[in-house]
Amino acid sequence: MASVARIERYHEPSTLDEALDALAEGPATIVAGGTVVMREAQAGRRAWAETLVNLRRLGELGSIDRDGDGLRIGALARIRDLGEDGVVAARAPVLAAAAGRMASSQVRNLGTVGGNLCWASPSADLNVPLLLLDAAVELARRDGGDTARRTLPLADFLVGSETNARAGDELLTAVSIPATALDLAGGFRKSGTRVGLDTTLASVGVAAAVEDGVLRGPRVAFGGVAANAMRAPRTEAALADRRVDAGTVAAAAEAAGGEIDPPDDARASAWYRRELIATFVARLLHELGDA
Repeated sequence: MASVARIERYHEPSTLDEALDALAEGPATIVAGGTVVMREAQAGRRAWAETLVNLRRLGELGSIDRDGDGLRIGALARIRDLGEDGVVAARAPVLAAAAGRMASSQVRNLGTVGGNLCWASPSADLNVPLLLLDAAVELARRDGGDTARRTLPLADFLVGSETNARAGDELLTAVSIPATALDLAGGFRKSGTRVGLDTTLASVGVAAAVEDGVLRGPRVAFGGVAANAMRAPRTEAALADRRVDAGTVAAAAEAAGGEIDPPDDARASAWYRRELIATFVARLLHELGDA
């Protein structure tokens, strides 16, 4: 996006149609909570487009609803809403746990689900539980006088570090979670110098059905160790149809450590991130076993 001296056009739509009309005019910067866009622009890491579209009045995208037996989360639902919603806590506890541990209370009050996903950071906390829960994103755009919509699995939406598959004239409107990924026991762990405030060094989400102490259909995802959040099929295979005992925990932790190729940077070494992942997998499994 080219840098501009100033913003030439400002839109504050109150309906989805108005928002899509504004995006159809050409390249635009979209602001929802603004917790990332404002910070990145002020630091000179992200330029403003000539058009600014502020979604703060678009209340129709802020709800969390049942979608048949699944869940549909509006893109403008706040992080705080996820952490406090009773249905999310009951049916997707790993998502509620991640939302409750994310950033500061000020950021949770402003930050939105859609903004977190569109940022597509390797360390974005919501990507881990949503990827684990087979989430899909809904995108809308103007097509003549009509609204065209498409749905993408979250894994296909997150195409690279801070890069997503949204076209410039599209708006992410919602995230859906299928019934098959709900009602599982699970948890989330992450690490940073100050866990609630700093960028996550590494994170883990684990969920499974537990039947007579045996893990059925386990799901595991990692954050902070690749270009985007990633599912962990080798770790999941080490857990499938196993009881949570010392042998299972050790096998899963070993699989997790060997399944990733984390970055080695100024914030943490690859070795440390690998140790964090293995440790968090073990802790979450012990919690599942205790439950």
